[in-house]
Amino acid sequence: MASIRKLEYLLILLSVCIVASKSTTSGVSDIKYMLEQLVTKHKVPALGGIELDTNGITALGAAGIRKKGSGIEVTSSDLWHIGSCTKAMTATMIASLVEYGVVQWEDTLGEIFPWLPKEYHGINYIHLLSHRSGIPATTDWKKIAESAPTLEGQRVNTVNLLIKTRMEGRPGQKFLYSDWGYVVAAAMAENKTEKSYESLMQEHLFAPLAMTTVGYGPTSRDNELTQPWGHTSQV
Repeated sequence: MASIRKLEYLLILLSVCIVASKSTTSGVSDIKYMLEQLVTKHKVPALGGIELDTNGITALGAAGIRKKGSGIEVTSSDLWHIGSCTKAMTATMIASLVEYGVVQWEDTLGEIFPWLPKEYHGINYIHLLSHRSGIPATTDWKKIAESAPTLEGQRVNTVNLLIKTRMEGRPGQKFLYSDWGYVVAAAMAENKTEKSYESLMQEHLFAPLAMTTVGYGPTSRDNELTQPWGHTSQV
């Protein structure tokens, strides 16, 4: 029971990304039965869980269905959309750039995008990655996606939107969780390195960690049911 409670706590905090092989190897515990209890209790479509130590995977499992009403079960080899867990990965990538001397934590928006209003000039990587930049929480991502044919262009346009946007506070003044701020940080890194965010992530994070099943965007496209779908709750 204690193990179930511990797993329940962890899974409530975040959706886990499962990228393991289809068949569990010798010595790996199957935790599907534990996850099935949590799926039923919390009335969610599916859950995936993985436990690792320094020697590799020790427990693995998945329970539920890929899309509500589909009847198609998830598997332990499915790819899961991990959403804002990407922020920790982005911060790690930028920390790697700092370690290699490519950028500095104190590099500012004003140095890289001097056309922005002066109130934004003092914002640096530390402010952005700690959610203390004063940049609003979010923007209209649908319009951003339609604003340029490339992801790099869309990120630059996300920066340019700040020209007509009021800050929520001075840099470092207060905590405000900001998706927008992390896109700005990615755009800063792209400008400084002349490499795309995607290539920087591959070079500084995914390749060193041998992460070979990483992708961007939804795990399933159109009406495909080859991977788990994202779901929203209705209150």
